[in-house]
Amino acid sequence: MVYDSVYEANKYLRGTARKQHFWDWFSGSKLQEGVTGTNSYSTAFPNATGWSSRGTQTSITGGLVDTDFGTTDDNSAVLRSLGYNISGDFEFRIKHRFISYTSSTSGMIALSDTTDPVYNPVTAGSNSVMIGVNSDSSGQHSFAFYSVENGVFTNHGDPPISTGKTGILSNGTDYWLKMTKVGNLVTINVYSDSSYSSLVTSCYGSVSSSFPSTLNSIQIGMAWTMSGRGAHWTDTDLSLTSDVVGGIRWTTSDITHTGTYSMVDEADEGFSILSSTNGARSALGFNNIRQFSPTASVAIFNLKRMTDASHDSYAGFKYDDTNSTFYDTAVVSQASYATNIGLYTGDASTATNLESTTPRDTAWHGYKIENGSANIKLTIDGVVDVTKTTNRPSKQMQPFVLNSTNTSATRETRINYFEAYNT
Repeated sequence: MVYDSVYEANKYLRGTARKQHFWDWFSGSKLQEGVTGTNSYSTAFPNATGWSSRGTQTSITGGLVDTDFGTTDDNSAVLRSLGYNISGDFEFRIKHRFISYTSSTSGMIALSDTTDPVYNPVTAGSNSVMIGVNSDSSGQHSFAFYSVENGVFTNHGDPPISTGKTGILSNGTDYWLKMTKVGNLVTINVYSDSSYSSLVTSCYGSVSSSFPSTLNSIQIGMAWTMSGRGAHWTDTDLSLTSDVVGGIRWTTSDITHTGTYSMVDEADEGFSILSSTNGARSALGFNNIRQFSPTASVAIFNLKRMTDASHDSYAGFKYDDTNSTFYDTAVVSQASYATNIGLYTGDASTATNLESTTPRDTAWHGYKIENGSANIKLTIDGVVDVTKTTNRPSKQMQPFVLNSTNTSATRETRINYFEAYNT
């Protein structure tokens, strides 16, 4: 059985996670980062425009990156600055062909944060992830995963880390390589076809959780040789796609006056929004990045008001996180002006609150808001309590939490879980 969320799994409500999906336990030292887009670069190397070179034994010619070196170890490579940082996960593809060899040598296809050498020698303080190219003395070639963190080089294919090196590959054969990074895990897959469907061999390894988001360059070339050794190979058809991580996904918004935002140093108490000025409106949103449908989305969250009098708390979906009007909105209202917890919704010009049968209080409650094509439903602690058909939003929305005060005394809203997805 697959559940839409931790909340629904615990309530035994069946569903299937799909489409845009986000959740946050509010349990870390900072709020969760989020993907806001992608960057991409590709080339079949028709010429060397935009690329520079280091050394004399790697060049771009005839639609190929040609690495042909003998006994001279000059760190030859072709280099390109991307003009942006790879701040999230990525997929890197390239076609490779081993042509000839004289004895054991190595090369690299690297993403790095420098255009200086990243392997033999390693530039001090540099960071990179690499496909290591190994030409063996008996013609038994292979690839390996190499990484550099803060100037420290690791060959993930060195024994006993056998998972970091591929199986044996042939001379004179085309291979299509795909290096992916998902979280801390880096995988290198080797395929026999240009559609990347026939897997030949693979290897993998991990970087640390503190690996920096500073990779901004591509390097392709040699890495190591010595007297009496050399190798020749080519690369082409390069493509790189990477996620753009837009800083902290949740952003604070002092709509009126200045609020205080912090993790709570108590068990299970999550995140705090606190205001101490009469008329303060302090909010969390997605910096007006609106990923959720007004007619096919769900928000699930746990919320608590710390004080009842002169205090209003709201959470759910909202179009604009920089103002206190509730147009194009669907939120829970725990407000001192109402007797009971309510479902507060707004269309483009009118916002209204429909109260539930659950009295407002200062306890934790689990809420679920379901935006449908015909109505909006509010579930409180596992029970559907409100169904609303009027004043419904028509614009894309974002997750939203608001702490609102009507006194100069301190008022605080806490949230320890928030999930949102499109249906």
